[in-house]
Amino acid sequence: MSFRRSVSALAPHVLLGLLLSGAVLTGCDLFGGDDAAAPLPQTTSVFVANGGNFADQNGTITVYDPQRTQAATPPGLALNAFVHSLALHNGQLYAALNTGFSSGRVDVFEADSYAPAAQSDSLGATRYAAFDDNDSTRAYVSTLRGTVHRFRPSTGALSGAPVDVGASASGLLTTNNKVFVTRPDTSLALGDTVANNGSSLVVFDAGQPSSLRTIALGCDGPTSIAQDEDGDLVVVCTGRTTFDSNFQPLGRTNGAIVFVDPDTESVRSRIDLEEQLGTITGTQVAHYDPTTEHLHAASSRTGSIFRVDTDANALDGRLSVPQDESLTGIAAVAYDGASQRLYVARTDVQDPFQSNGTVVVLAENADRILDQFTVGPAPSHIVLRRSPA
Repeated sequence: MSFRRSVSALAPHVLLGLLLSGAVLTGCDLFGGDDAAAPLPQTTSVFVANGGNFADQNGTITVYDPQRTQAATPPGLALNAFVHSLALHNGQLYAALNTGFSSGRVDVFEADSYAPAAQSDSLGATRYAAFDDNDSTRAYVSTLRGTVHRFRPSTGALSGAPVDVGASASGLLTTNNKVFVTRPDTSLALGDTVANNGSSLVVFDAGQPSSLRTIALGCDGPTSIAQDEDGDLVVVCTGRTTFDSNFQPLGRTNGAIVFVDPDTESVRSRIDLEEQLGTITGTQVAHYDPTTEHLHAASSRTGSIFRVDTDANALDGRLSVPQDESLTGIAAVAYDGASQRLYVARTDVQDPFQSNGTVVVLAENADRILDQFTVGPAPSHIVLRRSPA
């Protein structure tokens, strides 16, 4: 399975280890592959987007070195915007930035030096970016107001008219010469959120935006999307809560993981959860790790992370994040299958959006804290930079 550089998250959560009881497991016993000698990709850097306080537009990016267990926020990665998400592609780091409720852009940096490389034209409030593996000139970015823009990765220049996919657009993925977009229909207006919560995946053919069509998912709030080793799309739905005019809850639906065939554009199977998914900052809710073929999805409200085996299309456990009186919620999550490390971003309990946050590095089953490091206010997204072993 390949992540296909979908950002959303979905990007990404996954577990399973290389070692078990001190013995090396080989081949498909653990990683689903047949070549026991194939080297595992190693994580060389962990990039953490810090949204910052939206009103202050003080978002940053923190870089963590897992070998040296050191973290820093380079001056060049202070971005004067709310940093919604990150993506890595061909040695460059892409930051989806919000400069207002309906304005934003994509900034591009060299992943080694953090030097600025390009910047997109002015867009709406950007969500996530995805890259076309078959066409190096083609990438896409989604916006809060329901548009998808094509841009050139090397320059950030926009290409063609935006594609209007509905009330909102979130996670993106390109595969089979198609662009898939999750449509949670969440907006800044409470009335819209109550009336129009989405339950579908949108798809159009690359280069043919007029071919827009929808795939009914049967769940509320589809947000993150990844592609597994079998080629299936893995869509994470958060569930939703509806409110009355006094903001009192009227009803709740739970989260779900839905597996979609990208060829037939139909649902293969689903996992219905017993609680809602979501993060305290409203950003990265899930992460997929191709090494172990596992996805992790966060439930900030309960302090839980669901582990999903995408090879078996089955739930593989529910992890509890260790309690800490100084921290609250789950803001983002990512799993490094090669080192069996689970990265969980959390916010300050007293002031989640103005005080620095913390990334807690946990062992595979979240039963031990291996390390932790300070990041900026309101962490929003985690991406892992990998290289061959």
